[in-house]
Amino acid sequence: IENAGAITYRESALLIDDKTASLAAHQLVVSDLAHEMAHQWFGDLVTMDWWDNIWLNEGFATWMAWKPIEAWKPEWHSELQESQETSGALGTDAIASIRPIRAKAENPAEIDALFDGIAYEKTAAVLRMVEAYVGPEVFRTGTNAYLQAHAYGNATAQDFWNAVTAASGKPVDKIMSGFVNQPAAPLVSVKTSCSGDHTSVTLSQQRFFTDRTKLEAGSAEIWAIPSPTYKLLTERQQTFDLPGCADWVNVGAGGRGYYRAAYEPAAYAKMSAETRDDIQRRGAHPVPHGRLGHGAGRPPEYRRFPVLCHDSRPDRLPGGAARLRAMGARILASRGGQFGSRSGSRRA
Repeated sequence: IENAGAITYRESALLIDDKTASLAAHQLVVSDLAHEMAHQWFGDLVTMDWWDNIWLNEGFATWMAWKPIEAWKPEWHSELQESQETSGALGTDAIASIRPIRAKAENPAEIDALFDGIAYEKTAAVLRMVEAYVGPEVFRTGTNAYLQAHAYGNATAQDFWNAVTAASGKPVDKIMSGFVNQPAAPLVSVKTSCSGDHTSVTLSQQRFFTDRTKLEAGSAEIWAIPSPTYKLLTERQQTFDLPGCADWVNVGAGGRGYYRAAYEPAAYAKMSAETRDDIQRRGAHPVPHGRLGHGAGRPPEYRRFPVLCHDSRPDRLPGGAARLRAMGARILASRGGQFGSRSGSRRA
């Protein structure tokens, strides 16, 4: 637990045999260490004003935990774990009875119930999406302004997103208020058509349910959704023009969006075929972030897939099936698909 200046841990979350422990065990220990250290800022230096904003503590610490790991052990590919966290949160968020990030808490039972995957993984995923939208340096500037303004005091959700809005000049307050105050996650449906030297992309949004009856019936929720093309979807349906002629546009490129994506069957078939061909061609080597997938005549800024390429034979891969599973998670996450999240004990 993140006592100021005196962090404590369970032995099982801290001590492993360095020679025999798995990579997953190493990652869990290091991420636990980083998570609790992050609480020295997010929780101790600045504390939420009430329990309904517990995500200001736990979501931030979950988001921050992967930062030092990415710098220290880039070969661990922490972005794969982030993608799996996002996909796990999307799975939970598809339940009709799911709560929003900020929920009422007036007694000990209600407070205890807030320490769940919504406060941790979903919040971290939303923060990654906003960070990608405004840019890492701008996001850092806004976050630092928030911490400095409320050091040794209490803060609200509005205090945070107003600081990032001021630093970026972008409508972060509108984006975050929708994702924080509404339950669930959006499903973004994509239709594309090519005309001359530009592509028209029509995006529509609705709340995603695993229950088909509820999905088809629709619901009132609507979000302000940033996409990798830097377009902001704020209405139920909008059409954008993008330069170049393309058969398909991947609105999940980068794997940072907190939403699911649905494509027309023909577009999805082409996406799958081109991705498979690139994977087979490049072999079992990491690809620089965002350089996979290229449709005919497609401008690179919105056609890229961030994945790890792999050989078509799993037995040629270090780690075999486990690594192939991780690679598959990254591909699915980049397309808004669902993949199981990493299991582990809940952090404080």
